[in-house]
Amino acid sequence: MNTKFIFLSRVGLVLLALTSSCWAQGVILWSGPTTGFNHPSGVGTSVWDPLTPGVWLTRDLTHGLVNSKAEADYTHFFSPQGTEWAYGALAEYSSLGYTDWEDWNGQKPLTMVGKSAVVHLITENIYLSLTFTSWGGTGGGYSYTRSTPNPVPEPSTFALFGLAGLFLRSALHREVKAGSA
Repeated sequence: MNTKFIFLSRVGLVLLALTSSCWAQGVILWSGPTTGFNHPSGVGTSVWDPLTPGVWLTRDLTHGLVNSKAEADYTHFFSPQGTEWAYGALAEYSSLGYTDWEDWNGQKPLTMVGKSAVVHLITENIYLSLTFTSWGGTGGGYSYTRSTPNPVPEPSTFALFGLAGLFLRSALHREVKAGSA
């Protein structure tokens, strides 16, 4: 069999394995370090927490949370669009009962302050922990701490070329041996 074809096939399989492990993850748990977010009172929707390209949490002066990337205004029993909420710990994410933000807090946002929650970002299938540390009434102020993505080292170009080089050297060695026999 053609050793160049075998080499290219092996390199292709390695590159496919490396890239698919980064992208085809299914459920993604954000269990990295926590970060805080503070939405000052009186700023309206001009301040937001961009969780992902499709989910940016914010609040207007009087209503609940909205996803400013997907909706212009708060909608009862729906906002923030693309999210669902449950009380509990991130380690228990798969056994929790999720609902919209307003049902989750019983239509009384002050009751959620200090309680551990898990937020499901539906489109991306990301689960993260979140705990509200404050909730202001009129004026739109609130704050929370939340988990962040796990730091995952990206495979460097040098590492990929180094791996390809190992396969190339091995294939060339076999080709030289086969040619001298």
